Amino acid sequence: MINHTDGNNNPEIQYKFGDAIRELGICRLLKESNIRKKKGGSVYEIFQFLLLLVFQNCNLFHFLNSKKQDMAFSKNTYPGYNWQRFLTLLSAKVATYFSSLTHRGRVKCLVLDDSVIERDRSNQVELLSWVYNHATHKMVRGFNMLTLGWTDGYSFVPVAFNMMASANPGKYIMGAASGIDRRKSGYKRRQEAVSHKPDAAW
Repeated sequence: MINHTDGNNNPEIQYKFGDAIRELGICRLLKESNIRKKKGGSVYEIFQFLLLLVFQNCNLFHFLNSKKQDMAFSKNTYPGYNWQRFLTLLSAKVATYFSSLTHRGRVKCLVLDDSVIERDRSNQVELLSWVYNHATHKMVRGFNMLTLGWTDGYSFVPVAFNMMASANPGKYIMGAASGIDRRKSGYKRRQEAVSHKPDAAW
C-alpha cells in the first residue's frame, strides 16, 4: 500500500512504483500508444513523474510554477501524446487482472458517469463554460467530466473520459486555442469537448 502523503524523493516508494509498472507492462503499453520521445528524458521517466505527482497532492500546473520546476520536463512535453489511448489499453489490462480474481458469475459492466468539475475562480481556462450542476441545481463555471468505467460491483476502473465544455457557444467563458493542428489528438479532444454528451459517449 502506498500512502497519499509519501514524497517523490522516497526511494522505497519509487521501487514500489517500479514493481507495479513492470507488472502492468507500462513500457510496452506506452509504445503501443505511440508515445515516444526522440530526445531528452525517456517516456518512462515522464510517466513516473506524472504518477508520483498524485502522491504529492500536486497537479502539473502548480508543479511547473513552483520552486521545484527544475525537476520537471518542459511544459510542452506532456500534451503532445495520445494519453487517451494509453488509458484505454491500461484499463483493459487492469480490468482483465481484476476479473481473474473474481467469481465467473459476478456481474461486470460498463458505467457512464457524469460529474461537474467547478472552476469558480478561473477566467482564462481554455473552453471554460457555464454548466448545469444537477446536485445544486445551479449554473456554475467549470466542466463536465464524462467517464466510462468498468466495474464488478466492488472495483471501478476508468476506461475513457471526456472533459466536456458546453455544447452551446453562448455559454463559453473562454474559447478554444487557435492554430491547433487538426491532425493531432489535441484537436480531436477539443472537438469532443464541445459536442453533446450522447455523441461524446458514443
